[in-house]
Amino acid sequence: MKMKNLLRACALSASLPLLLVSSSCDRKETARNQNDPAATPDRADATPTPPGEQTQATRTETPYRVKPVFLPELQRPPLTPNREALPRGVGGDLPTYDGEPFQLNFGADQKIEPGRSGELVNQVLSALGWQRGAEEVRESRRAAAPAARGEAVEEAIKRAVAEDERRLSGEMGRLSEATKKEIRERAERLRAEAARTQDVLVYDQRVDGVRVEHTGFVLAFRPDRGLTSLSGRVFNRVDIANQRRLTEEDAARLAAEHVSKTTKLAPPPDAGAQQQPPPRPELVLLPYADAMRYAWRVDVAAEEGVYRLWLDAESGEVLQLEPLFKPDSGNGLVFDPDPNVGTRELHFEVNGPSASNYSLVNSRIDVGNSGADGQSSGDLTIADASTGGANFNVPPINGTVVRRTSQTDYNSRFQEVNAFAWVAHTMKYVDDWGGTALPDMTVTVNHNNPCGFGTNNACGGGGSITMGIGRATTSASTSANDFFNSAIDATVVTHELGHTLTPTQMTGGGTLIGSADEGLADYWAATIHNNPTFGGFWGANRATHSQTGFPPRLAETLDVFPEHRNMGGAGSNNQVHADGEIIRWALWSARTGMLSLSSLGSADLNAKLFKALNTHGVGLTNNLTDRSVHDSYRDLLAKLAPQYTTGNANKLMAGFARAGIHLSERDAVIDISDDWLERGSATGPTFTVWGGRDYQFNMGSNTATAATNFNTRYQIEVANDAAFTSNLISSGFLTNIAVGADGVPSALWALPAANWTTLKAADKIYYRVTTTDGAGANSRSSLQPGNNFLGNAVDPPYANINESGQCECECASAAVVPTAKSFLSWATLLPPLAALVWRRRSRRKGDAG
Repeated sequence: MKMKNLLRACALSASLPLLLVSSSCDRKETARNQNDPAATPDRADATPTPPGEQTQATRTETPYRVKPVFLPELQRPPLTPNREALPRGVGGDLPTYDGEPFQLNFGADQKIEPGRSGELVNQVLSALGWQRGAEEVRESRRAAAPAARGEAVEEAIKRAVAEDERRLSGEMGRLSEATKKEIRERAERLRAEAARTQDVLVYDQRVDGVRVEHTGFVLAFRPDRGLTSLSGRVFNRVDIANQRRLTEEDAARLAAEHVSKTTKLAPPPDAGAQQQPPPRPELVLLPYADAMRYAWRVDVAAEEGVYRLWLDAESGEVLQLEPLFKPDSGNGLVFDPDPNVGTRELHFEVNGPSASNYSLVNSRIDVGNSGADGQSSGDLTIADASTGGANFNVPPINGTVVRRTSQTDYNSRFQEVNAFAWVAHTMKYVDDWGGTALPDMTVTVNHNNPCGFGTNNACGGGGSITMGIGRATTSASTSANDFFNSAIDATVVTHELGHTLTPTQMTGGGTLIGSADEGLADYWAATIHNNPTFGGFWGANRATHSQTGFPPRLAETLDVFPEHRNMGGAGSNNQVHADGEIIRWALWSARTGMLSLSSLGSADLNAKLFKALNTHGVGLTNNLTDRSVHDSYRDLLAKLAPQYTTGNANKLMAGFARAGIHLSERDAVIDISDDWLERGSATGPTFTVWGGRDYQFNMGSNTATAATNFNTRYQIEVANDAAFTSNLISSGFLTNIAVGADGVPSALWALPAANWTTLKAADKIYYRVTTTDGAGANSRSSLQPGNNFLGNAVDPPYANINESGQCECECASAAVVPTAKSFLSWATLLPPLAALVWRRRSRRKGDAG
């Protein structure tokens, strides 16, 4: 029986969406500073991957005991699809070579129901010039994404409407009825979106009954619209370069032998244990360079975690190897993300008492203590006080002296409650907002060697989290190489849970590359805690955040593709973690834009992200090349984009544009400096526009800059109606889109005061942009993201105008910029009014958000 503890949940303060900037130094100076000793610790994590086991010589990888092995780049013949063979009005992109991943998007007017999926798949195959048997591509399974929980949505809406009215009143004074109506309407749209489910159909390609790995179609359906997208890849040419000689038993034995060369195999589970047995080896066809190979896919459990191997079915050679666990370097009272700031009570559920004692166990979570700090003895239990619940918020468990074991009154027990509560909180968040439910979680704190990576680490994945005690906790070390207790830092706990959260959502069976896994784990920590710094307490021995992947990490404007991949130089970069900062910044920036529209913006983005992950990664392969990293991030944007057809779409596109990620090489993306405008203001908004990518890929999959790769001309149009007929204002074509200090091609345009005087008489202004290349060709529209990628036009974005108002904040005061010493906790310490002043000014200046 579950028993609720006595602690009551404190209302989570609706923190303002803050966007942090690190310093006023330029990009080159910042990148150069990452080479100092404090920024590049001499640790096992920084050891370069041995030659022959990496696909790009300058890339390094966290050194698992068993080294990852990556697939070579595909070498396939070109393909010329027939778009005319597809249903009319379909958007998206088609493959340019055999086996290239692609995505098609379908409008609401097409209304293709699941029952017609077989017919549609055959139509798509015909458009690809399919010459193989239609029976090779067939449905293999179905999955469903749930709706958000109604009571959670209603509670969030109630809080958000009150918070938005309070926030905007502080900015603009008395709110007009039109402004209040807009706040309510945005809440209604979220209510409708949150109630939506999604069905996913997966089609595999099989050749003579053998499944082709990393291949197939995934179809997403909405009850209100029918089919929204079809994505994936298939191979028209199948040349098999080997034969099937190894048996299943041979493959299992050889895989275990390979793993046991460098680590110890896990002991078999005890009799009666609840552990799931590993899946049986599966024979697959593995796309490999210019051919395919029969391969056995085998999972091997080692002491530190599970490795997945693909062995050549003829020779036994390891063709691909991926660890299925991820390390990161580096109701009870719980710590906020920075324990220096304070604590709060958080409600959670535990099982009923056993032998008159409660422990940190419920039907889904079990937390244990390994005792590596020398202070603990066994797992935490408390006596049943016969009060109807378990109160862990009592001395000495709630003692907040936790930094070092040498401190007086050091408390070794807080970490268990902290980890349990934040895991429970995050799992409930996933349930509340329509995510696929997470599996049961085993959490181990106070460990001296998480996943074999040493005490300064934490790791997670596959329903397990292990948190290192950190050498800084058990010593007096102030070295940047030594970390504090990872279980005390709520962002680290949530990040490690993220390594289970993300793949659980990927019901379509796509590939999650390491960089995306790390970046999404960082994002879950950032969005759950409303804090763009990861590992602020954990890595507090560092004077500032790192650009090379080691904690602390900050979501900021330096996190741009491809520049951020090269910060710190070869050998110093904790690569997948550093690369992950790019996708975290894209999502954090999109989230910030959504929050500027409504306090519900974060929940709305996250609910859509859960569904986008259902179909993410089909056809991708895990690799460290520039192309692999880019294609994974672009694919996530491509899966999110069909979720947005309203005026919020530009916030998604702008968030990713700030990170250098676009749907197409040339594009038209626009954002506004403020979504809530004051009629009494003498000056109008400023617009930021982006023209696409400033890079391209060479034959080696590395990036090469191309100054003319993006559109440089743009024309912004603003009007009082969505049809752009009422008081239409045009900037005329301007030519100043260029790569700026943030590393992305963009330009700013301020609405002239005379035009603002005309437009501000209404309650809204709508805006859009058209871009072209320097010669006036390659025209793109912001209402057709990614050059008509979605098929249908999206609604134009708009800003609201409040009829009253004097700004009650000092909008002309200097912007607050955190210093290196204060970056770890300034966002939480900043008083709300000061935060409001800084945020409003930064948005007016055209900064992200």
